[in-house]
Amino acid sequence: MARLLRRHVAFSLSAAVILAAVAAAIAAPFLGLVDPNAMEASPYLPPGDGHWLGTDNFGRDVLSRVVWGTRLALLVAIVSSAIASLLGIALGSLSGYFGGAVDAALSRTFDVFLLIPSFFLVLLIVALFGSGIEYTMIAIALTTWPRSARIMRAQVLSLKSRVHVQAARAAGASHARTLLRHVIPNGLAPIITDATILMGLAILTEAGLSFLGLGDQNSVSWGRMIFEGQRQLRLAPWMSIFPGAALLILVAAFNLLGDGLNQALSPQLRRLVARAVGLPPIEVPPTAPASDGPILAVRGLAMSYRLGDGEIRAVDGVSFELARGGSLGIVGESGCGKSSLGAALLQVMAPNATTTAGDVELAGRVILRDGRRATRDGVDAIAPLRWTKAAIIFQSAMNALNPVMTVGRQLADAWRLHRPDASRAQTEARVAAVFDLIGIPRARLDAYPHELSGGMRQRAMIALSLLHEPELVIADEPTTALDVLIQDQILGELDALRRRMGLSLILISHDMGAVAETCERVAVMYGGEIVELAPTARLFADPRHPYTRALLAALPSVTGARRVLSSLPGEPFVATGAVTGCRFAARCAMAQELCRRATPPRVQVTAAHEALCHFAAEPAVAERAAAPTPVPVATASAAGLAASPTPAPPLLEARDLTKLYDLRAGWFRAGVPLRAVDGIDLKLARGEILALVGESGSGKTTTGKLVTLQEQPSGGSLRFEGADVGGLSGAALKAYRRRVQMIFQNPYEALDPRHRLIDSVIEPLAIHGIGTASERRARAERMLEMVEMRPASRFAQRFPSDLSGGQLQRVAIARALVLEPALVVADEPVSMLDVSVRSGVMNLMLRLSRDLGLASLYITHDLAVARHMSTRIAVMYLGAIVEEGPTEKLVADAAHPYTRLLIAAVPGHQAARRHRVRLAGEAAPLAAVAAGCRFAPRCPLASEICGRVPPPRMALGPDHWSACHFAGEPDLGARLSGAAAWSGVP
Repeated sequence: MARLLRRHVAFSLSAAVILAAVAAAIAAPFLGLVDPNAMEASPYLPPGDGHWLGTDNFGRDVLSRVVWGTRLALLVAIVSSAIASLLGIALGSLSGYFGGAVDAALSRTFDVFLLIPSFFLVLLIVALFGSGIEYTMIAIALTTWPRSARIMRAQVLSLKSRVHVQAARAAGASHARTLLRHVIPNGLAPIITDATILMGLAILTEAGLSFLGLGDQNSVSWGRMIFEGQRQLRLAPWMSIFPGAALLILVAAFNLLGDGLNQALSPQLRRLVARAVGLPPIEVPPTAPASDGPILAVRGLAMSYRLGDGEIRAVDGVSFELARGGSLGIVGESGCGKSSLGAALLQVMAPNATTTAGDVELAGRVILRDGRRATRDGVDAIAPLRWTKAAIIFQSAMNALNPVMTVGRQLADAWRLHRPDASRAQTEARVAAVFDLIGIPRARLDAYPHELSGGMRQRAMIALSLLHEPELVIADEPTTALDVLIQDQILGELDALRRRMGLSLILISHDMGAVAETCERVAVMYGGEIVELAPTARLFADPRHPYTRALLAALPSVTGARRVLSSLPGEPFVATGAVTGCRFAARCAMAQELCRRATPPRVQVTAAHEALCHFAAEPAVAERAAAPTPVPVATASAAGLAASPTPAPPLLEARDLTKLYDLRAGWFRAGVPLRAVDGIDLKLARGEILALVGESGSGKTTTGKLVTLQEQPSGGSLRFEGADVGGLSGAALKAYRRRVQMIFQNPYEALDPRHRLIDSVIEPLAIHGIGTASERRARAERMLEMVEMRPASRFAQRFPSDLSGGQLQRVAIARALVLEPALVVADEPVSMLDVSVRSGVMNLMLRLSRDLGLASLYITHDLAVARHMSTRIAVMYLGAIVEEGPTEKLVADAAHPYTRLLIAAVPGHQAARRHRVRLAGEAAPLAAVAAGCRFAPRCPLASEICGRVPPPRMALGPDHWSACHFAGEPDLGARLSGAAAWSGVP
């Protein structure tokens, strides 16, 4: 708040004005002022020594009346806004949270009040019930509460789908507890801001009523003073000027206070205020574009972020060159500086970022010199080169594309921006040609971003970057949020387009496997530096930096022996001040005293291979940082958990489980049923881990919600510990949720941001009334220790914003396990984490499953992760399970084309080219029962029978079956390998 006061002068002044008004109002009886209603002085005295603000027409002291009028103004403002806000919070929360008929009824009530002119309604209430100050305040509140209700309803509609709210419900919290602890507190920020605006409106309304003679005649009101003074403007203007000025100043102060609070409570607005002051630009002479030499040359580039009174050096002395037509992968954990480097190269940095050193040349043109932006004739040198010579593909296509414009319109606008003379026909032809190039049907040009799948949106972003045929494309995590299938297709398309168009490519990713088969060279970043740079084949065959080795050892695979994945301790290094020694030393298993006191040299291992490590030239020493030796499956993975010579009854059993959603098409059209889960069978034994694998939209998450009863099944049966649990409610449902818990996908939203970590872990115990307060805390601390948050006392009082993604997921796991459930449903628990953090969480979950005897339903789209984590795998496609079997058997001998597709899409994690998979279209939800095989429209082996006859379940071995007409054919693998659609991207 102190920083906000220094930066926001208007907010500081408004706060000072309001505090002064409050102080004057409270101290009014003790200031020695004359009675504001006393008519003891001569009328119409001008401001002077005896009466600082003069007297009015009745001889009353204007200063005393202004001060006492402040008391009335503040009373009306505070009470009216409090009533309006509380009423709005209560009704808006109920409307947004429960929806349906409750929302419809309350929303219509809001509309009725909003339709009636506010001042007319106030006049009506005052006329009916009197002009007392209490009636005035109630009247003002009744005219303004719908505004607060609308704001709160919108907040609750957004918040009720947040992961931490779902987690509270999954833990057994009641609706009231969920609303009061998790929804309303997180939605109050705009209400608090709006309350200050309502205060100003209340003051104006009361003054208006008093001006019209409808206010409380026994109170000293600024409005009444202005009314009395307006008749005497020529004789005694001070009678209106001073109360009018007080009214305007206080109302303006409340409005400015609202703006300041909005900024203080909004991290996005705070970031916009924080702006870095960069070095002054430097004028460079024009140069002819170079046709030879590297497309990009970077030397000593440094970039910093301004945070509060300090700064973070996100990029700190980076140097490299990229040849024309070449490809460079930049890899590392979140926070290592990869995306910051990409933004600095094209000068598209955040307002609080600035370059501080280094030179950058793009296509032979200087765009940065000594950390200063290069200009030519006063124009930024980079400006005419963006999108024409160099373009960027942003990480989140949904956020990068304008949600209220069609993708075709956005591409057309980008085309005309650099070619303002282009005709409409030329523009449409160019946009259509780019859509053809990336494989999007022209019919989707008129689609809005939300109408496209994730893969389609990312392809649209690629189309935007290729629109002007640039020579360099920087792809910043272009596949992070996509399924492994779509990721493989997008990376294949980028690689194929690069080769076809002669592009140069920089691929930024945290996944070593993503760059292994796409890029010719790899730069590994850590702590803002490039710690290793080498040709891809060389780096994967002989990594010399311990950090590179750790990243490679953290990757699960669908081939080879299963092993314990490597995970890095601690957090990534962040450069904030002077750096002593190696930045990776604190996390390096082979660090020595030399590493902590001396900056490592940049060792030239070969002509094209360099590493920033004291021991990079000593392979024998570097071998200490190699990946762990493979260990037996029984200890490296979940295989063999709960093995028993006598089969026990299943812990969980689902038969013909179905979930239908009614898609309402409109008021005059019937709803269409969406078959999210279409009659699946599942069995899960105690201590077993079953992986449920498939693309987004296949029904995995819905299945998880059915198992945890966050959603009620539309059909079929669900049995747990031998009892039917499909229709549980009330206390029985609460008891079931104690035994079945869920770990959610997004660790950054899994915990309530307003609660301390220890309170988040304690809450499930409090919901179920387990133990005393001290016993709950002790149990929660033990669970934090168990998930490797040690010591628990170090983390207990922190808030989620203080933790990394991996730490947040560990706390979320502790919250799920503190109730000691028998079954845990883990919904993509590592998909949003860096590869090194992901391996640590996966190892933790396996250890807990073994130590606690937990059964787990592990949901993922990555078969490499599924193989590492599970004893059995069930492959799901469009609501149905198409293949199921023991993990090793299914991975080694998959019999369904879709399963083989998932396996083929996993990066090989080695610098070897392979045929990438490219199937027609993307999975579309079923709106009706499929006539034949639901995978047939995309299957490269589909025949006439596949389109009309549902495939039978074909037994392929013990507990291994596949729903495919060709599952039992011995040459299935050869036929798939030779199918044209199977290897569409070389």
